[in-house]
Order: sequence, then structure tokens, then C-alpha cells
Amino acid sequence: MFVAVLLLIVSGVALGWLASLVLQIEDTYGITSNLAVGAIGAVVGGMVIFPLLGGNSPLAGIYGLGTLLVSFVTATGALTVFHVANRTAIH
Repeated sequence: MFVAVLLLIVSGVALGWLASLVLQIEDTYGITSNLAVGAIGAVVGGMVIFPLLGGNSPLAGIYGLGTLLVSFVTATGALTVFHVANRTAIH
């Protein structure tokens, strides 16, 4: 269980960085916030959303391409929501 969560966090950091490149987001807080939001989004996507969609839970030791894809989509979505909320709070 711990290894699956650690794998989701590490892949979430990488996916948060990749999502910031795809969305071309240059945050006022820097890359650290993008990595943290990406990690949180990937963990939520991999552990909560993917099993709800009928996929295997990473907590069962099964971590595949579907988990990675859903984690990327949720990391991108979380980063988008964070960026929009951040911009509206500043302006």
C-alpha cells in the first residue's frame, strides 16, 4: 500500500510538471506549487477516480497505463483549477 501511494506521488510530481508544460502555465508561486498540485491531483485520480471508473486500484498493487492516464488527466485538471482560482484571487 505504501509503495503504491509513493509511486502515485512521484508520478504525480512528474505529471504536474508535464501538465504545466502542456498548459503553458507560469505560476507566480513557481514550479513548486505546480508539482504539489500535480501530485495531489495524481493521487486523487489514481486512488479515487480510477477505481470508480472500473479500473484496478493501485492499493491492490496494480499500477498500469490506465492509472497513469487518469492521474495525468486529474493532475492537469487540478492544475487548471488551481491556476484559474489563483488568477481570480489575485485580480
